[in-house]
Amino acid sequence: MKIDTATVVSGTLQEIRYHKDTFLIGQLDNGKTIKGTMLSPQKGMEYTFHGRWEQHPKYGRGFMFTEYEASYPTELSAVRAYLKENCKHIGPEISKTLVNTFGEATLRICKEEPARIAEEISGLTPERALKISAMLKNNEANEKLQLRLKEIMDGIRISRRAVNRIIALYGQE
Repeated sequence: MKIDTATVVSGTLQEIRYHKDTFLIGQLDNGKTIKGTMLSPQKGMEYTFHGRWEQHPKYGRGFMFTEYEASYPTELSAVRAYLKENCKHIGPEISKTLVNTFGEATLRICKEEPARIAEEISGLTPERALKISAMLKNNEANEKLQLRLKEIMDGIRISRRAVNRIIALYGQE
């Protein structure tokens, strides 16, 4: 396996080809294949990966990341994809209606104002809206927890994989 120098790759996670025991192989919206350790990859989420390009004899060129940062999508089509993939009670029609109704504020409103989305969006009950809000908050909390653990352990050589295992084992506690 041949490895290039360190670099950065960004994009929206479009497809999860393989994810087991925190190891991910995925494809970004720009067609690039990425692989590395990630606790809970989320389709539709925008990521910036730090790592190296490698050429695998069987699978071809891919980006092996060692670090990453996540950010919520801002483009409306990416917001729709994120909602469809990460919220159990949102399908193509409801995600379209949410984005058309709330625009760039869709994710914030879904997270912070579940009663409002239940009132304004036909087909979403207050119970479903609360579940959607909880899912989004949980996803955000896990990302923040990963960053916080990394800060706490600054100076200690600990891999992203170990951080992900700690979170998988102990959760928010």
